[in-house]
Amino acid sequence: MTTTITPTPEQIAVANLNGWDPQQVAESSARTARVHELTRKHSKQQLLRMVLAAGTQGLHHPSTWSKQELASEVEHLEHLKASA
Repeated sequence: MTTTITPTPEQIAVANLNGWDPQQVAESSARTARVHELTRKHSKQQLLRMVLAAGTQGLHHPSTWSKQELASEVEHLEHLKASA
């Protein structure tokens, strides 16, 4: 099940000024907020465990990634799971 994110008036205004899709601006903002939340609430080791527990294939040395990169990958995996 996919959750629909409603763009705020500010996001709509920014999107209209730049010729962007307001829905994509809202989704990008929500995903960025989720990455920041993961970064604040979890250690690098916890994020690494989350990425490895997902059983992803083809990742190149996630143990060398920064905390921000790990949080971004966790968010990406959550997004893919929610979209399925």
